[in-house]
Amino acid sequence: EAAGQLGAAIHAMSLRQHAEERARLSELAFARLAGTVQDPERILSSLQEALLAAIPEGEWLVVPLGVIEDGAVPAAAGVSKRQLAILVADPGPDGRSPTRPQLLAITAEGDSAERVAIVLRDRQAVHGVVIGRGRVEDESARRHVELLCRAAQSALQTAELLRLLVGNEKLAVLGRLAAGVAHEMNNPLTFVLA
Repeated sequence: EAAGQLGAAIHAMSLRQHAEERARLSELAFARLAGTVQDPERILSSLQEALLAAIPEGEWLVVPLGVIEDGAVPAAAGVSKRQLAILVADPGPDGRSPTRPQLLAITAEGDSAERVAIVLRDRQAVHGVVIGRGRVEDESARRHVELLCRAAQSALQTAELLRLLVGNEKLAVLGRLAAGVAHEMNNPLTFVLA
């Protein structure tokens, strides 16, 4: 009987090790992809795929902020528009927006299944909400979810900074062009001879 219990324990440990390895590989693949992608929609859809690959026993849905603002939240989320609006608007217990993803337990209206949510936000903006069906009690699974969300948050922030940088660069080029035109027009002889 003791040998059977030992065998079962070893089998359970082996399954856990395989799940951990699968989750790590999913995290690595997502981090590599997120570092190269600049489109926020693609980052969020890749995050959903990575969550499903890392923790296949859960149901994961990533809802972009635009979908929440439009009120077009999919029924599969199992969370009301009002609940999502409160999650997105809530700055946190200390009055400041948390910069690290935090797993929050939420209760779905009209459904007994418990859900977890993570608001993807940085200091300037909210990018979306990750919704998982079921509890994430396993500390390892919780760590994997938070790590994937942190990587997505960093990728979204980088994409936003690149977008702003390109916009600023365009304005700088336009300013130099306008200054050159103004200089040439202020110097009529050069303007006429050219």
